[in-house]
Amino acid sequence: VKDAFAYLTLAVNPDDDLALRRVINTPKRGIGEATVAALQAKADREGVPLREVLREPEELGLGPKLTLALGDFSRLIDEAALLATGVVPGQDDRIPARPPHEVLVHLLTKSGLHAALAQSQDPQDQARAENLDELVSQAKEYRVRYPEGSTVDYLTEISLFAAADELDDPVTGGKVTIMTLHTAKGLEYDAVFITGVEESLLPHRISANEPGGIAEERRLFYVGITRARKRLFLSLATSRAAYGDVSIAMPSRFLAEIPGELIDWRDSAGGGFGSRGGGLGSLSERRESKGFRQIGSGPSTRFARSGTQSGAPERPKTEWKSPVGALRDNGDLKLAVGDRIKHDDFGEGRVVNVIENGPRTVAEVEFAAKGRKRLLVKVAPITKL
Repeated sequence: VKDAFAYLTLAVNPDDDLALRRVINTPKRGIGEATVAALQAKADREGVPLREVLREPEELGLGPKLTLALGDFSRLIDEAALLATGVVPGQDDRIPARPPHEVLVHLLTKSGLHAALAQSQDPQDQARAENLDELVSQAKEYRVRYPEGSTVDYLTEISLFAAADELDDPVTGGKVTIMTLHTAKGLEYDAVFITGVEESLLPHRISANEPGGIAEERRLFYVGITRARKRLFLSLATSRAAYGDVSIAMPSRFLAEIPGELIDWRDSAGGGFGSRGGGLGSLSERRESKGFRQIGSGPSTRFARSGTQSGAPERPKTEWKSPVGALRDNGDLKLAVGDRIKHDDFGEGRVVNVIENGPRTVAEVEFAAKGRKRLLVKVAPITKL
């Protein structure tokens, strides 16, 4: 998920060297540390961000394979920047920016990150692919809640959640450990919660079609439930949103193998499993999820593999305009409560709260004309007065 956020960050701020270094070889593109060091050395000599060096990879003399890999990565970031901001490089014109979930799906698909994880035989990688699927669903839900929300707005909200997750509980000091069933072996806790005890999740839809897959999933479930010393909570949903689409969820077949006298059923919604109403027990079919899919329309289809065909005209550096437009890198700009700022769109305002989180620091600003707004300090179009 952090890799996905790094890709999204590059879409709105391609000059973020930390984000670029994180994903330049994720998934593997054959761009090793030596290549990154050569890029950094050239950037340091010219006093420019890494992103600028990537625009002319052939100047590094790294060979055709590496030059092609760097060029493909560079084009991926430009495509995402166009989707996220609507700014056309080298032109003053804008096109409508795409919503955050479309930018995210474009990046996950075109980069190969989702496919690399989903096709891996490592269960941990498959779990990571499912986390990316859930991230796409969450981004779609964000679009429903905030129809005008941009990719920067979405990143701002994610930063707020990340900051909250890092806060210690001043009252209880309690902690919750989150893990997959594969990593739970050998650990024990007084209370254990296993969520998503549903068909297609447990057993997983892929494992269910493999020889011995059901037995292995049953073993994993047993590992999970035996981690509880005192209390065990199993939960399932009547329907589940995946990739923004809602499908009916069926209880896992493993639940029927637990003696009934050991289970205390609690229904939080009414008409649930075991009830006489129109709940899960009365459903005889399940809609298939459409699955992770690539965006096939919109601005992303405008791009060709420029620079890979013979006779293609060279593109002078001077023609490049920052694809982030009004978005910019504010560097180490520090804001404190009481500071006054000017926003390109919202006008003047006063800082009323600052949530420190490194490069994802968020400031709450009260604007006279627009009310209170949350801004991602690093990239927001603001000037400190």
